[in-house]
Amino acid sequence: MTASLMEEASNAIERLQTGYSTVAAAVYHNSRFFGGDAVEVRFEKRKPVRVAFVRHVGPYQECGAAWEKLWTFAAQYGLFSRETLRIGIGHDNPDVTPSDKLRYDACLTVDDQFQATGEVGVQELPGGEYAIVTHRGPYSGLPDAYRWLSREWVPTSGRELRSAPCFEVYVSDPATTPPKDLVTEIYLPLVSR
Repeated sequence: MTASLMEEASNAIERLQTGYSTVAAAVYHNSRFFGGDAVEVRFEKRKPVRVAFVRHVGPYQECGAAWEKLWTFAAQYGLFSRETLRIGIGHDNPDVTPSDKLRYDACLTVDDQFQATGEVGVQELPGGEYAIVTHRGPYSGLPDAYRWLSREWVPTSGRELRSAPCFEVYVSDPATTPPKDLVTEIYLPLVSR
């Protein structure tokens, strides 16, 4: 076990012992999809989250116009705060759905008073247990992360996916962060144990 892998495993155990919000963590080594880096899969129970969203239909890599509409709306109505999360929901698997039919929601977290207006809708991301993986690098690497999770991690984890959307939390601001330094958390909904 490399020093880096041991350090990540130690950090995961420390979080568990100190009452960190995750209820369990596991570190996996994967050379194919994460550049040989150790991958930490965390498990977290989340409350439902209300989001404002703009829907994009078409190739995922062309969802920028939906984000522009949402940013403009959010700035106009003062929706930004320190707690605001930027979330993306890809509803369809690009390996099986034609690219012109892919559905993607660009989302920002909002409070209970927010009302849908025009092209900006509102929805609730379900609460429950999620497996979380942190992806570092350009958004173009996200499909490989999802493939690893669905083809390698899920079948060997002893866990089962539940019927709810996977989603991404964009930790870094793509306007000020170079693509190689972007941080994205991927959330997979799990059947609770």
